[in-house]
Order: sequence, then C-alpha cells, then structure tokens
Amino acid sequence: SSESCDVPRDASECNNKLEILKKEFDELKKKRTATSSKPVCLPVFKRFLSKLLKETSKLGLPDDVKTAMHYDAMVKLSKQSLAEIQKLLNEENDWTTGAMDEALSQILVKFKRHNHEAW
Repeated sequence: SSESCDVPRDASECNNKLEILKKEFDELKKKRTATSSKPVCLPVFKRFLSKLLKETSKLGLPDDVKTAMHYDAMVKLSKQSLAEIQKLLNEENDWTTGAMDEALSQILVKFKRHNHEAW
C-alpha cells in the first residue's frame, strides 16, 4: 500500500506518549467524578423549594398588589436529619438522596402567615 503512517521510532517514544495519555485520562476522570457528584444535590434542593412553595401557596403568595409576604414555620429537626444535613454541608460522600429528602421534608412540616406586616 502507498499509505504512510506515523510510527514511533522506538519503544521509549511509545511509552512517553502512553504516559501522557494516561495522565490526561486520569485528569478527565477526576473532573468527571467531581462534576457528576455535585449535581445530585440540585434535585433534592428543587424538591425542597417545591414543597416550600406548595405549603406557602396554601396561605397566599406575593403578587402585584402584595409584593411581599411573611410566614412563620415550625421546624422539626431530628438527630438523623441533622446528621444528614451536616454530611452534605461537610461535603461527605456518604449521604443519600432519600435520607436528605426525608430530612428536608421534616423541616417543612407546618406554616402560618405572619401576623405583623413589617419585620
């Protein structure tokens, strides 16, 4: 065949190229691991905010006429909930989505509209 290809001249050149590719692969793997573990938190937080809006909408949400509303909320925080939240805040990797959902859902237990207009 008349095709030509780049063939390394010796084994050391191949080994050098292989080491460079291994390092690049390891860096990409680290980046992927770092970015794939962080977004797990986002769906949990979105569910928390969704529940927050659902509960407060029962009492009325801000609108064009009343641009700000104040609410009082009872917060239930169990020892287990506290532990799960601390794991997340300390960037520990052994927290679970289900446990975090449970912890946050306990926090939003009971709302009432605040009686005073100004805080």
